[in-house]
Amino acid sequence: MLKEFRPTIFFLLKFAVVFGLGSGAYAYYIRHYQQLEPPQPDPITNWVAVQVNDVVRTFGYDAHLWYPEDQPLVVVYIKGFEEENVTFFEGCNGINIMILFLAFVVAFGTSNKARWWFMPAGLVAIHLFNLGRLASLSIMATLSNSVFHFFHKFAFTGVIYAFVLLLWYLWATRFSKLKADEK
Repeated sequence: MLKEFRPTIFFLLKFAVVFGLGSGAYAYYIRHYQQLEPPQPDPITNWVAVQVNDVVRTFGYDAHLWYPEDQPLVVVYIKGFEEENVTFFEGCNGINIMILFLAFVVAFGTSNKARWWFMPAGLVAIHLFNLGRLASLSIMATLSNSVFHFFHKFAFTGVIYAFVLLLWYLWATRFSKLKADEK
């Protein structure tokens, strides 16, 4: 009986190990910046906030960054809408969902060449998707608090997970099956 469940058990074990190690390493990384005096945002979150600010500015908004001295976050605000700002914490940078994506790709299938281009391509795709999500939220914050809240808590959360599910589907149905000698 155990023999028939072996692939599923190995998938779950590989997934748990990769996700656990990735999440643990990321938590350790974040904790370092939160324990500084004063606490400050980690470099990845800061990098994402700077990119979001640049994207919002590209669309013609007078966007700016603000760094509260006593909290590990970055605020993006649009001039004239300072009260309707968007605060970037470590959870906004997309790293958690990237770890989830990588855990699935590593756990599903055997080692092949496709994995070595699919993983970085997927990470870039997730990052770009997340930038679009965050820039949209930054602009929506100027419209109304209820619009922002709905899209932040429900719509965009579902959309980004659906996007990762699409990447997983592509991996499982198309790319994980490629032979090592295929391009």
